[in-house]
Amino acid sequence: MKIFFSVLKKGNAFIPGKLRLMVDENGDFFPCEKGETLKIGDVFNGFNYKKVLDLMEDFANIRDEICKDCWVIRFCHTCYIGGIKKGKIDKMTKIEECERIKRSYEIFLKRYIEIMEKNPNSFMRLRKWTDMEKTRYFLL
Repeated sequence: MKIFFSVLKKGNAFIPGKLRLMVDENGDFFPCEKGETLKIGDVFNGFNYKKVLDLMEDFANIRDEICKDCWVIRFCHTCYIGGIKKGKIDKMTKIEECERIKRSYEIFLKRYIEIMEKNPNSFMRLRKWTDMEKTRYFLL
C-alpha cells in the first residue's frame, strides 16, 4: 500500500477501485461504473495491483506534464477514465478531455460574471435557501 500512496502524492486523483469498485456479471473488477474498458482484476484472482499501479503512474506522469500550469486544476473533475483509449491512459485523449472541461468552465464563469454584473444579489436567495450563513461550505 505504501507504493500506492507514494504515487498518489504525485497528483493522482485516487486509487482505482478503492472507492467505487464495479463488478460485472463475469466477476471482473473495474474502477467504477464508467470504466468498463479498464479491467483491474476479477473475483477469482483478485486485484491486478501491477495494472492499478501502472495506471496510477501513467496518469500521474501525464498530469505532471499537462496539468501543472492549468488554470482549471483546482476545479478539475477529470479522472483516469477520461484519458482511456484502448484500455490504457492516452495523452491525447486526456488533453481532449481537458479542453472540454476548460471550455465548460469558461462558459460557466462567463455566465456567472454576466449574471453578477446585472444583479449582484442574484445568488443571495440560493445562499439563504441552503442556509449558507450557518455552514462553512461555499458554492459560488
